[in-house]
Amino acid sequence: MRNAPRSLTERKRSECRTAPLHSDDCRPLRMASPITVRRMATLTIRTDPEVEEALESLTQDGSSQSEAARAAILLAGRAQRRGRLRAEAEELRNDAEDVAASEALAAEMAAVRAW
Repeated sequence: MRNAPRSLTERKRSECRTAPLHSDDCRPLRMASPITVRRMATLTIRTDPEVEEALESLTQDGSSQSEAARAAILLAGRAQRRGRLRAEAEELRNDAEDVAASEALAAEMAAVRAW
């Protein structure tokens, strides 16, 4: 004697074998779409009174400490990238060779301008 089907899929297959040909209960089973699960790393930090005060201020709107920390880290990362870009732009602005090349290109483009 066979044991009872273990899963819903097996039960449905078993019931559909004996059901009328066009039974609504025996429509093909749909597979769930694949879900990608990303694991987040955990960060532990030591805080001092100044950090505690800032964290309290950042969570007054109801956001969690984790949300506040993530937002602050992302903001600091963006500020750091902007600072590097600003320094690179300043370096290029002060590079006489690069300025001369830019001016030559601008003059060439002005010469071929349609108007």
